[in-house]
Amino acid sequence: MGLGYCGHGVNLTFLFGRIIADLEAGREKAWREFPFVNRKPLYVPNEPFRWIGIQAEIAYDGFVDE
Repeated sequence: MGLGYCGHGVNLTFLFGRIIADLEAGREKAWREFPFVNRKPLYVPNEPFRWIGIQAEIAYDGFVDE
């Protein structure tokens, strides 16, 4: 599974495609040293960070409108 890759760049598309193909084929030995292979991303809860971000955006918009 490719998490965190949004498809920008031809070179990265080739590299990440190869990594995913090798992992699916059981050839992960060459990629084990990379920190982004077979790692779960850190869990960041939506709240309260989403609420803080929305409040900051509302305050910023009010500041810019003045």
